[in-house]
Amino acid sequence: MQDLLFLKTILKRSMVEVTLEEFEKNFDSYMERIEENKEQFLVRKSDGTAVVAMPAEELEQATNALGDDEWYNMYNNHDDAS
Repeated sequence: MQDLLFLKTILKRSMVEVTLEEFEKNFDSYMERIEENKEQFLVRKSDGTAVVAMPAEELEQATNALGDDEWYNMYNNHDDAS
């Protein structure tokens, strides 16, 4: 559980938030930054939901560290406003 809290904290702290429209408008530039500079972005949709754009190898490391229940709970059992 401590690993899960650490991961949530790191992901929230290290990501720049952009709108989906901005991400789509400058898609190639963002993808280059993600792939070459290992940057991460929180891409916010107009309905308030968001997705993470991050290097695939970092996602693989994170998924290997957490079980299925931990991933589910991280996104479904929280105090964050929706």
